[in-house]
Amino acid sequence: MKMCLTLALVLVASIAVAAEQTSPVISDVALQENGVLKGQILNTTGIPQAKSQVAMIKDGKVIATAMTDTNGEFAVAGVIPGVYQIESPHAGGVYRVWAQRTAPPAAKSGVLMVGDTNVVRANLFDPAYRQALNGAIAGAAIATGVGYALDYNKSGS
Repeated sequence: MKMCLTLALVLVASIAVAAEQTSPVISDVALQENGVLKGQILNTTGIPQAKSQVAMIKDGKVIATAMTDTNGEFAVAGVIPGVYQIESPHAGGVYRVWAQRTAPPAAKSGVLMVGDTNVVRANLFDPAYRQALNGAIAGAAIATGVGYALDYNKSGS
Protein backbone atom coordinates (compact mmCIF):
# COMPACT_ATOMS: atom_id res chain seq x y z
CA MET A 1 0.00 0.00 0.00
CA LYS A 2 2.85 2.37 0.87
CA MET A 3 4.49 1.69 -2.50
CA CYS A 4 1.19 2.41 -4.33
CA LEU A 5 0.86 5.71 -2.48
CA THR A 6 4.42 6.68 -3.35
CA LEU A 7 3.89 5.73 -6.99
CA ALA A 8 0.64 7.70 -7.16
CA LEU A 9 2.22 10.78 -5.59
CA VAL A 10 5.21 10.65 -7.94
CA LEU A 11 2.89 10.25 -10.92
CA VAL A 12 0.62 13.11 -9.85
CA ALA A 13 3.64 15.35 -9.13
CA SER A 14 5.15 14.54 -12.53
CA ILE A 15 1.94 15.50 -14.27
CA ALA A 16 1.70 18.73 -12.28
CA VAL A 17 5.29 19.67 -13.15
CA ALA A 18 4.69 18.92 -16.84
CA ALA A 19 1.56 21.07 -16.83
CA GLU A 20 3.44 24.00 -15.25
CA GLN A 21 6.35 23.95 -17.70
CA THR A 22 6.83 27.06 -19.78
CA SER A 23 6.65 27.25 -23.54
CA PRO A 24 9.07 25.00 -25.40
CA VAL A 25 12.38 26.36 -26.64
CA ILE A 26 12.06 27.30 -30.30
CA SER A 27 15.15 26.80 -32.47
CA ASP A 28 15.72 28.79 -35.67
CA VAL A 29 16.52 26.80 -38.81
CA ALA A 30 17.17 28.05 -42.36
CA LEU A 31 15.68 26.18 -45.31
CA GLN A 32 17.95 25.01 -48.11
CA GLU A 33 17.33 25.84 -51.80
CA ASN A 34 13.78 25.16 -53.01
CA GLY A 35 12.36 25.01 -49.49
CA VAL A 36 14.16 21.85 -48.40
CA LEU A 37 14.41 21.24 -44.66
CA LYS A 38 17.30 18.96 -43.76
CA GLY A 39 17.90 17.26 -40.45
CA GLN A 40 19.55 14.43 -38.58
CA ILE A 41 18.60 12.28 -35.60
CA LEU A 42 21.27 10.89 -33.28
CA ASN A 43 21.05 9.00 -30.01
CA THR A 44 22.72 10.35 -26.87
CA THR A 45 26.02 8.66 -27.78
CA GLY A 46 26.08 10.19 -31.28
CA ILE A 47 24.94 7.12 -33.20
CA PRO A 48 22.69 7.97 -36.19
CA GLN A 49 19.11 6.73 -35.88
CA ALA A 50 18.44 4.97 -39.18
CA LYS A 51 14.93 4.19 -40.43
CA SER A 52 13.29 6.53 -37.93
CA GLN A 53 9.99 8.13 -38.92
CA VAL A 54 9.95 11.94 -38.73
CA ALA A 55 6.77 14.03 -38.70
CA MET A 56 6.39 17.77 -39.27
CA ILE A 57 3.39 19.10 -37.36
CA LYS A 58 1.75 22.50 -37.76
CA ASP A 59 -1.34 23.56 -35.83
CA GLY A 60 -1.77 20.02 -34.50
CA LYS A 61 -1.80 18.40 -37.97
CA VAL A 62 0.90 16.29 -39.59
CA ILE A 63 1.79 18.14 -42.77
CA ALA A 64 4.76 16.05 -43.90
CA THR A 65 6.65 12.89 -42.99
CA ALA A 66 10.08 11.54 -43.85
CA MET A 67 12.25 8.56 -42.99
CA THR A 68 15.88 8.84 -41.88
CA ASP A 69 18.57 7.16 -43.96
CA THR A 70 21.48 5.06 -42.64
CA ASN A 71 23.20 8.27 -41.43
CA GLY A 72 20.09 9.31 -39.50
CA GLU A 73 19.53 12.13 -42.00
CA PHE A 74 16.21 13.23 -43.48
CA ALA A 75 14.95 15.90 -45.87
CA VAL A 76 11.51 17.37 -46.49
CA ALA A 77 10.95 19.35 -49.70
CA GLY A 78 8.50 22.17 -50.31
CA VAL A 79 8.48 23.49 -46.74
CA ILE A 80 7.17 27.01 -46.26
CA PRO A 81 8.53 29.24 -43.50
CA GLY A 82 6.74 28.98 -40.15
CA VAL A 83 6.83 27.30 -36.76
CA TYR A 84 6.72 23.50 -36.74
CA GLN A 85 6.86 20.73 -34.20
CA ILE A 86 9.18 18.06 -35.57
CA GLU A 87 8.89 14.67 -33.91
CA SER A 88 10.36 11.19 -34.15
CA PRO A 89 9.80 8.27 -31.78
CA HIS A 90 12.85 9.21 -29.66
CA ALA A 91 13.40 12.96 -30.14
CA GLY A 92 11.60 16.11 -31.10
CA GLY A 93 11.34 19.84 -30.75
CA VAL A 94 9.82 23.07 -31.97
CA TYR A 95 11.52 24.90 -34.83
CA ARG A 96 11.01 28.28 -36.48
CA VAL A 97 11.81 27.61 -40.14
CA TRP A 98 13.06 30.53 -42.22
CA ALA A 99 13.37 31.08 -45.96
CA GLN A 100 17.01 30.72 -46.97
CA ARG A 101 17.92 34.40 -47.31
CA THR A 102 15.73 35.72 -44.47
CA ALA A 103 17.01 33.58 -41.60
CA PRO A 104 18.76 35.34 -38.71
CA PRO A 105 22.54 34.86 -38.48
CA ALA A 106 22.16 32.46 -35.53
CA ALA A 107 19.85 30.11 -37.48
CA LYS A 108 21.16 26.59 -38.03
CA SER A 109 21.37 25.09 -41.52
CA GLY A 110 19.38 22.04 -40.45
CA VAL A 111 17.59 20.30 -37.61
CA LEU A 112 19.66 18.21 -35.21
CA MET A 113 17.61 16.07 -32.83
CA VAL A 114 19.29 14.02 -30.13
CA GLY A 115 17.21 11.48 -28.29
CA ASP A 116 17.41 8.50 -26.02
CA THR A 117 16.60 5.25 -27.84
CA ASN A 118 15.45 3.80 -24.51
CA VAL A 119 12.67 6.38 -24.25
CA VAL A 120 9.59 6.33 -26.43
CA ARG A 121 7.82 9.68 -26.63
CA ALA A 122 4.06 9.69 -26.19
CA ASN A 123 1.42 12.00 -27.60
CA LEU A 124 -1.04 13.10 -24.92
CA PHE A 125 -3.50 14.01 -27.68
CA ASP A 126 -3.59 10.41 -28.95
CA PRO A 127 -6.88 8.97 -27.62
CA ALA A 128 -5.39 5.49 -27.07
CA TYR A 129 -2.52 6.90 -25.01
CA ARG A 130 -4.89 9.14 -23.02
CA GLN A 131 -7.12 6.17 -22.22
CA ALA A 132 -4.17 4.09 -21.00
CA LEU A 133 -2.78 6.97 -18.94
CA ASN A 134 -6.18 7.71 -17.41
CA GLY A 135 -6.59 4.04 -16.49
CA ALA A 136 -3.19 3.90 -14.81
CA ILE A 137 -3.73 7.11 -12.86
CA ALA A 138 -7.29 6.19 -11.90
CA GLY A 139 -6.11 2.83 -10.60
CA ALA A 140 -3.41 4.48 -8.50
CA ALA A 141 -5.86 7.12 -7.25
CA ILE A 142 -8.45 4.52 -6.24
CA ALA A 143 -5.82 2.38 -4.51
CA THR A 144 -4.49 5.33 -2.52
CA GLY A 145 -7.50 7.60 -2.18
CA VAL A 146 -5.72 10.43 -4.03
CA GLY A 147 -7.91 12.54 -6.33
CA TYR A 148 -6.77 13.51 -9.82
CA ALA A 149 -7.86 15.46 -12.88
CA LEU A 150 -6.21 15.69 -16.28
CA ASP A 151 -6.79 18.51 -18.75
CA TYR A 152 -6.01 17.72 -22.40
CA ASN A 153 -6.96 21.15 -23.70
CA LYS A 154 -4.36 21.89 -26.41
CA SER A 155 -4.64 25.65 -25.83
CA GLY A 156 -3.28 25.19 -22.31
CA SER A 157 -6.21 26.94 -20.65
